[in-house]
This record gives sequence, structure tokens and C-alpha cells, in this order.
Amino acid sequence: MGRTLSILSLGLLFAACSDYDLNRPDDAKGKTEYDTGEPEGDWPDIEVSPMSLNFGTLPKNCASDAQTVTIRNVGVDDLIVTAIEVGGSASTNFDLSAAPPTLAPMEEYSFEVDFTASAWTTFNAEINIESNDPNEGNLAVDLKGKGGEDAIYEESFLQEVYEEVDILWIVDNSGSMSSAISAVEQNFNYFIDSFLNVGLDFHMAAVTTDMDDPNHQGKLQGSQLVIDSNHPNPKQLFLDMVSQGANGSADERGLDAAQAALSEPLLSGFNAGFLRKDAALAAIVVTDEDDNSTISSGKFANWFKGLKTDPSKVSFSAICGDRGMGCTEWTNWSNGGMITAGAGTAYLDVKDSTNGVWQSICSNDFGKVLDYLSLNVSGMTDTFVLSQTPSNIAQMVVEVDGVIASYSGVDGYTYSVQENAINFHGTAVPGPGAVISVSYPYPSECEN
Repeated sequence: MGRTLSILSLGLLFAACSDYDLNRPDDAKGKTEYDTGEPEGDWPDIEVSPMSLNFGTLPKNCASDAQTVTIRNVGVDDLIVTAIEVGGSASTNFDLSAAPPTLAPMEEYSFEVDFTASAWTTFNAEINIESNDPNEGNLAVDLKGKGGEDAIYEESFLQEVYEEVDILWIVDNSGSMSSAISAVEQNFNYFIDSFLNVGLDFHMAAVTTDMDDPNHQGKLQGSQLVIDSNHPNPKQLFLDMVSQGANGSADERGLDAAQAALSEPLLSGFNAGFLRKDAALAAIVVTDEDDNSTISSGKFANWFKGLKTDPSKVSFSAICGDRGMGCTEWTNWSNGGMITAGAGTAYLDVKDSTNGVWQSICSNDFGKVLDYLSLNVSGMTDTFVLSQTPSNIAQMVVEVDGVIASYSGVDGYTYSVQENAINFHGTAVPGPGAVISVSYPYPSECEN
């Protein structure tokens, strides 16, 4: 029995020795009995919290609230951080300011990170942290943020039109104006058709810039001095009205003539029946020279606006030479020829002070010129200024009375960056009473 026990004891001894591998490799020496992967002795040990940051969804170009990342040394030797940098495809959308620290045992260091979305997409990056930790020398903190689509702004406009409007033409009848007057005559149908189609209640009359001839001097011209909307053939009457030849005074005084026409004694005398109390008032000058009137443009504008209790119902428009150097252009009117015009400075100053518009007398397309003027004097417009600035024109939707309009410079609409407005063209210009609805994305306001 004793011999048997000795054999069993020896077997147990060999079994215990077999738990220790006498042939383990040299690179395992120096480990603790329970191998944790850490070297023996003193070493730094990095801990980073949190290991990921999610900034959520932000409006484009808006900065987020800052989020904090903390680095701790939970080891027993100094932790030397050599780099803290943002990397990845969206690295420019995340920002941090950190100076790589050296941390004593149980010491910590914190820094802030923020995010800005530059587009409507998801952004991913990481913070790369390098240190002398023997096991985690390179750590990455995941970063994520998203740019949200801009809010949609919706607004609508009403194409308003005057019920009544009185239109006074001021026509330069000097020797250089024959071709320009011919262009107005040939294209007048573009102007009058707008009024006839709308059913506008209008009065129309004309004076010349001649203040030397006693038969002019602010007196209404034509076989019928005032054309109204009830006449069966207003186009023919207008041609007779503006066809005053080219033998008038070379001392053009359009502002003096307009003031005389709309003042006593002519207003209730020779020109009686033109100006109505409740009607809107529009004046249109056609000339290739600047004004030589005795009244200044500023005084005339103030007087002109005072003719109505509501100044918004008064407009002074000009078909004249361009501001500055005037204009010279080879025209394609039916009679052709070169036209040269001086700058219509005084008339343009009055236009700027009222609700009028300007068109160059050197234009090759008087049809468009007169069509545009007809909108203005009737109280309508082809331009609608937006309340917000669109962030993406491609997503803009424009409807006129519920029908989607085409984006086109020909019988459609375009967007003007300078005016922040939509401009209608050709047959697409909304008619009287039309409702224009516009929806478009615009930058959401930043919370910070």
C-alpha cells in the first residue's frame, strides 16, 4: 500500500510541473503570472473619453455647440501626448484647439471640438491622438455631423393694376428725333394692347418739348387732344398725336412742358378733361437730348409727386440716352440708321425720384421697350422682390394662378441675384389680378 501511494504522489508532482511551459518563447518573459498584455514595471496608460462625438443635424454654415474630449493618464509613469489632430475626408468641417500635453499619473487634459456643416450631407472624421502608451500609442475618436436641408420659404404676390390711369407723353420734336418717333409709331401697338386687353380705364395725351412755339408750350397735341379707353380706334389717334414732325425747337424743355400741361391756366383751359382726380398719373418722355428746362429735376420731381395724395400713384419714365455718355447704336428699325443720343441726366434723375422706369432710346427692340412701359404705367410689374435669399435656385418653384412657370428668359421667368427677385419675360408676365406663388429653400437661422 505504501509503494502505491508513492507512485501516485510522483504522478501529481509531474502533473503540476506540466502547467509551466519550460519551452515558452523569450518574448513572453517578464510577463505577470496572469498575462494581461501589459509589460511589467512602470508605464503610462492612456484613457480617452468619450471615444465618439455626434453633433447631430445642423443648418448649413452654422457652428455647433462645442463638445469636450478628455485625456487621462491612469498609468504609473508620465504620459507624453505627441499629437492631437483631426483627420479623415471631412476634417475641414471639424475644428479643435489643443496643445499635446504631458500628463503625470492620474492627471487629465480636456479640449473642445466643434462642427460646421458646409452642405446637405453627412460628415465623418476622427481625432487622431498619438502618445507613448506602449499598447495604445494611436487612438481615434470618431466624429460625425450632418448638414440639414434648408427650410422652405413660401410667399405669394398679387399682380395689381390701376383702375384708372392718365398718361402724358412728352415727345421731343426737334430735328434729330424723326427716326426715334418713327420707331414709337411702328411699335405703339405693344403699348396700347396691354391696356386694351386689361380693360384699363385710361386717358392719353401728348405734348412736345418745344416751349418756344406758342402752339406748343405745354398744350396737348393731335386732332383729338385726349384719347380715352372708350374710343373705337385709339391706336390711330395716338399716331396722329405723336406725329408732330421734326421742326420743333432745338432747346428741348420737356420738364417745363409737362409742368405747364398739368398746371393752370392750361389744366382747366386748353388741356381740360385730361387729368382726373382719382386716377394714377404717368408721364413718359421720348428724347435724344438732356433737358434744358428752367425748373431743376429735383424741384420738378417734388412738384410732380405732389399732384396726387398718394405718391406711389405717380410715375415718370424716360426713353432717352444712357446715363453718363449717352448712347450710339445701329438700329434695326424698319427705317434703319444710326442713332446717337446724349445722356438724359435730368430725366433720369426725375425717374429715380418717382416710380418710373428707363429704357434706352438706342434700343433695337422698341416693341419690348413699349411693352415694359405699359406694365409700369398700368401699375403692373414683371419683377417681384423676394423676402428671403434663396440658397438653391434649382429647387425654386414659381406658379402663376396654380400653373408652374418655366425658368426661361423667353416667355418664362429668371432669378436676379442683384435684385433678389424673379423677373418674368414675354408672354409669361402675369396678368392683372394673377397670384404669383414662390417657394424656395433658404438658409435657416443659426441658433448660436
